[in-house]
Amino acid sequence: MFRVEVEMNLVRAVVPHELQPGEAIVALTNLETGTQAALNFQRNGSLDGTYFFAELRQARTFARLCLEFMRLLVDRRLATLASLPSSDPFFADPRRAECVD
Repeated sequence: MFRVEVEMNLVRAVVPHELQPGEAIVALTNLETGTQAALNFQRNGSLDGTYFFAELRQARTFARLCLEFMRLLVDRRLATLASLPSSDPFFADPRRAECVD
């Protein structure tokens, strides 16, 4: 079993995970894990969490997807920031923009 640790939206580790006595972890399918990550991002604005996989290949694929997602998000925010008139504020969280006069 392998564990992917994501902290502050960045993959921190892709490591083997040995089950401890009494520990019962079920490796989810790729779809289930992707859904879990998407729900984390929707709820908390982050992909942070610990994700378990049966195979190293699956763990590395998921880690790459997490990093690609963050790169696309950063690229989009850079483009938005670059396109703003110099006097406009920038908020990555659109809910914050509602507070500005």
